[in-house]
Amino acid sequence: MLRPIKIIPSEVRFTAGVGNYNDAVVENSCEREGTDYDLKEIWQITHTEFSPMVIKAAIKAARKVDTSHPTIISGTGHEASYLNDSTKTAMLFVPSINKKTHDEAEYTDWDDAITDSEVYAEMTR
Repeated sequence: MLRPIKIIPSEVRFTAGVGNYNDAVVENSCEREGTDYDLKEIWQITHTEFSPMVIKAAIKAARKVDTSHPTIISGTGHEASYLNDSTKTAMLFVPSINKKTHDEAEYTDWDDAITDSEVYAEMTR
């Protein structure tokens, strides 16, 4: 009879992509969770400063549609970051259930998608 071998490593090393441009935020998160860390930057995408005019239009439209409009800094390489080199740009984010993004469990409620579409339509008027 074969018995499974149980191995519990004393240390695990892995690489993780961190979606924050501020190392202090990552360090604070690790410390809060009691996790050892060693940050080594191997690649960075500089965050993009989007057009204040377009951001203002998005906030105004969100207010008119009566939906929340928090502003965030995104350090990801969305197409809008590249378009921003050629034209005035901003991004609208639709909330995901349990804040899961870029994950197979990501799900956006249909009503939230419709609301975001209404914000965009209001911006183009």
